[in-house]
Amino acid sequence: MQPAANNGAAKNLFNESLNIIKNFFKKPVSTIEENANDNKMVHAIVMVVINALAAGLFVILLVKELEDAILGLMLSMSGLGSYGAYGSMDELTSSIEIPYVKIFLVTAIIIIAIIALAVALNYLLTNKVFKIQTTFKKVLTIYGFSSIISTIGFLLATICNYIDGRLGLAILALGLLLSQHYVSVTTPAACTNADKNKLGYSVVLSIFVAIVVVAFITYKFMS
Repeated sequence: MQPAANNGAAKNLFNESLNIIKNFFKKPVSTIEENANDNKMVHAIVMVVINALAAGLFVILLVKELEDAILGLMLSMSGLGSYGAYGSMDELTSSIEIPYVKIFLVTAIIIIAIIALAVALNYLLTNKVFKIQTTFKKVLTIYGFSSIISTIGFLLATICNYIDGRLGLAILALGLLLSQHYVSVTTPAACTNADKNKLGYSVVLSIFVAIVVVAFITYKFMS
């Protein structure tokens, strides 16, 4: 009976998450606010993981595009004609090994780490420093469901990179900005005695510190 129960729970989680995403397209702010409760924490974690995977996909395809561009530039600078370019491209490609799996995993971990740290910092600032009542789970749901729009940004940017790289980056930037906008707008829904001015400081400081800390740790780890 246990496997059947687990399958049923997984199916319910999938269906409920899908409904949240559908409603997000219709009314994003209301959907986040309505689901900002402790019971939706697992759903929010699912959204964060999907966001991280979408970011990993975007980065590895971007790296592949850069690799092709650099190899093409190397071939053109070498003076090789188009007739022998294919063989030369194969030789160059085989001589350069790019760890795409590692890049994908590291990118996904970085995204999860930034969101997790931002949630923790936002909760500490909101609840402990500014004395505004909320719970860690509620703050997590805000960030998790707000990440839906940045996931869309990553996916659209991945597609648009094949058309125009600048358009892809513009769409990604818009998705990331909207994600943070939704966090700022909907955070009061996770609080009982919300002070919007203090919450604004909390949201901005938490994401800024999270990005700086994770970037520093990543740099030290990779160097």
